[in-house]
Parts: sequence; C-alpha cells; structure tokens
Amino acid sequence: MKHIGEKIKELRRKNDMTQEKLADYLNVTYQTVSKWETGITNPDLSLIVPLARLFKVTTDELLGMEEAISDARRLELEKQYDETTKSGDVKKRYEIAKTAVEEYPGDFNYLYWLANAKDSYGLHLCEKGSDEQKKFNADA
Repeated sequence: MKHIGEKIKELRRKNDMTQEKLADYLNVTYQTVSKWETGITNPDLSLIVPLARLFKVTTDELLGMEEAISDARRLELEKQYDETTKSGDVKKRYEIAKTAVEEYPGDFNYLYWLANAKDSYGLHLCEKGSDEQKKFNADA
C-alpha cells in the first residue's frame, strides 16, 4: 500500500501540477507539500477531502484503502482456489477462477487459473456426460 505522500505526488504529477501550485490551492507552503511527498509528515486531516476533490478521486483512493481492499479480496480468492485444489472440487475451482477473472480481467495469473480450471472441469464433465456438460460447452 502506498504512503499517502506517494499518492499525492503521483496525482499531482498526473495533473501537471507543481508543488507550489498545490500548496497555493491548499493554503500551505510548498515545503509542506514536499514533506508530505517524502513521507516526513502527513497532510492534516482537514485537507484530505479538498485533496480528493482537487484530484477527482475518492478519499479511499487517496488514502490507499482501495488497494488494501483489493489485496484482501485477492487473498480471499487465492485461499478459496487453493482449498478447491486440495478438495478436488473442480466445479467450484472453475467458478472461483471465473470470478477472479471477472473481478481482475487483466491479471494473467487468474487467466491461467481459469484455463486450468476450465480444462479440469471440462474433463470431469466429459467423464460424467450430463446436461451440465451441455451448459458448460455453451459457455465455452
């Protein structure tokens, strides 16, 4: 998770803003902004909302909470996937992998999960030969 100062620096640069311009907007000195960005100090709590508004982000995003939530969700998905690998529940493994790819579409690790889980689940259904196989084939 990024320190708030790193996030402020990233957003300030993304918006082509100097430390001086940001300082003027917030009615602080440019040295204060520099201290935030280097992690020496943190912005006063009363400045969090104005910073978020200026950069058009949520306060959660500014504070790095979205990253923490995302990390927790990833850990949860990985735990569930590992449990299904151990239990041999190929259907559930496929569903978890599919969910992971839907939530994190650009993550190649989750795409790899889905490819493996889909292969295992497809083989399982071929062995069973059921209506579920027809539905699976329709999704493919």
